[in-house]
Amino acid sequence: MPAAAPPLVFITGGSSGIGLELARQYARTGASLCLVARRPDVLAHAAQEVQSLCLNPDQKVHYLTLDISKRADVLEKLTAFQESVGIPDILINNAGNVQPAEAVNAQLDDYEAMIQSNYLGAVYVTKAFLPAMIARGTGCIVNISSMAGRVAVYGYTGYGASKFALRGFGEALRSELKPLGIQVSNVYPADTDTPQLAYESRYKPHVTKVLAGTANVMSPQAAVRQIIAGVNKGKSTIIIGFESKLFDRLHAVAPGLFNWIMDGIIARALRGLPQGDSK
Repeated sequence: MPAAAPPLVFITGGSSGIGLELARQYARTGASLCLVARRPDVLAHAAQEVQSLCLNPDQKVHYLTLDISKRADVLEKLTAFQESVGIPDILINNAGNVQPAEAVNAQLDDYEAMIQSNYLGAVYVTKAFLPAMIARGTGCIVNISSMAGRVAVYGYTGYGASKFALRGFGEALRSELKPLGIQVSNVYPADTDTPQLAYESRYKPHVTKVLAGTANVMSPQAAVRQIIAGVNKGKSTIIIGFESKLFDRLHAVAPGLFNWIMDGIIARALRGLPQGDSK
C-alpha cells in the first residue's frame, strides 16, 4: 500500500511569533504546512525556513497571503485552497493583534479591529473548513486565545474582550464537534517572547507594565512544546506555564482574594504616578 500522506497543519498568523514556531515544530514531526499571514514578503521567507526543516520530500509547505478579518476573501481563498490542496487535519487559529490602552483612552477603531482579527477572523476560517471536516469525520481545531481571555487584565479591555469571545466560541464549538469526531483545543498562553509582545510593550499603560513585571516571559519554543503536547493528548483546555495555571486557579476558586491582590498592585502602581497621569 502507498504511504499515507503527511498530516496537513494550517496555521493563521504563521509568519512570526507563536505561529511560526508552531510551523517549525510541526515540520520537524513530518507534517505538511500551510502558513497564512498578511505580509507576503515576510510570509514567503517564513515558508522557506519551514521548508528547510522538513524531514522528507513528501512534506509540502504552502503559504497564503490573506487578511482573515476580510470575510469574503477568507471564504473565496479557502474554498480554492480546499479544491487545490485539501482539508487541514489540524487548523490552528493563531492570527490576531493587540493594542493596549486604558478604556478612557482606547480608540473605537482598535476595539473593532481586535474583534475582527482575534475573534471573527477565527470564526471565518473555521466556518470555511468546518463542513468538509464534519463530512470527513476527523480533524482538530486549535484556538490560540490568551491568559487575557481567561482573566481580565488592566489595560486590555479591547484585547481581553476579543479573546474572551474566542474562548466562548471555542468552548461551545468543542461541545458541538466532539460527538462528530473532531477535537477542539483552546489554548491560553501568558506573555511570550514574540514580536507582538515587543510591539504591545511600547503601548502598555504604566499599570499594565507593572502587572506584566510580576510574571515571567516564556520563550516561544517552550510555549509551543506545551501546545503541541496538549493537542496530542486531546486536551480541550491548554494553559501554558505553571505560573499561569496557578494564576487561573486562584481566579477561579477565590475571585475575591484574586481581585484584592490585583487591586493592591494597581493601587501601588498608581501612587507612583503624577495625579491624572496613567502613562
